[in-house]
Amino acid sequence: MARHSIQGASAPAEAAPSRMVLRPRTGLPDMDRARFTAEPRFEVLIPQETRFGALIQDNLHLPQGRYEVEVPPIGHHVLIFGLKLRQAQWDTRLAGRRVAWSPRPDGLMVFPAGVDAHFVATQGAERLLHLHLGPAWLSGIAAEAGLAEPSLQLLTEAQDPHMTALFRRIAATLQDGAAGAALLREHAAILVGVELLRLLHARTAPTRHRIAPARLRAVLAYIEEHLAEEITLADLAAVARLSRFHFARAFRAEAGVAPHAHVTLRRVERAKRLMLEGGTALSEIALACGFAHQAHFTTAFRRVTGTTPGRWREERLS
Repeated sequence: MARHSIQGASAPAEAAPSRMVLRPRTGLPDMDRARFTAEPRFEVLIPQETRFGALIQDNLHLPQGRYEVEVPPIGHHVLIFGLKLRQAQWDTRLAGRRVAWSPRPDGLMVFPAGVDAHFVATQGAERLLHLHLGPAWLSGIAAEAGLAEPSLQLLTEAQDPHMTALFRRIAATLQDGAAGAALLREHAAILVGVELLRLLHARTAPTRHRIAPARLRAVLAYIEEHLAEEITLADLAAVARLSRFHFARAFRAEAGVAPHAHVTLRRVERAKRLMLEGGTALSEIALACGFAHQAHFTTAFRRVTGTTPGRWREERLS
């Protein structure tokens, strides 16, 4: 997964006579068109695609004070989640309407595509996770999930336990460079889309998602045959002949874990067998089991077993 940190908003743009106005260079188009009067740090977690992109904006290093952000009409739906927020009061114009509010930790802000905004915020007061969703992609998720066509509403202070848990997990897993990141971020983005539709009152009848036993066996066999390769949610859903949304829910109902978690467990089990067979280097075992490199292997192995691969092998071969 490509991930990099950007110190500040480094591209000067048009400025009022009394202040410098800066534009960030993050690779997320809607963020890069915004104009800042301060220099936040940005950490790109998911490079922008037509489907989605994500980054963390960190202003906690800035001295206390006020700064402004001018945002032209956005092309994506933008969700902003408060990872950490000190006490602050924001004075904002959103789509021509003035709003004053005090953002809170675990609070979610939703800005539909087409909205423009002007923020007057507090420096040194916030660490925010931004998730940018393509409108056509979100419409596709709604269709796959059997939900109504999304009609997003402007929200500034939404709080929802499901969304909170999901955004916290996204921030933690994408920052630590976990193995299977491509599968994980796709699954997480789909769940965010579905939870967003639910939060915005898209109604659908409860459904018991099921997967036929023969198709489940085919999926499990596919995973075993391709553990050394990148496995995506779309690949597994195609084997099961289900939409990605229905497959993810049905697989979890049958297996007790999400697809990406099952793939990681199977990779760890294969790694255990290889470690017991001889003196193959851990770096070679990592690649043979589908991990990007040894560090990803170690992270995933410790998460599953509570110890490192080297220590696990040493204890069993001693």
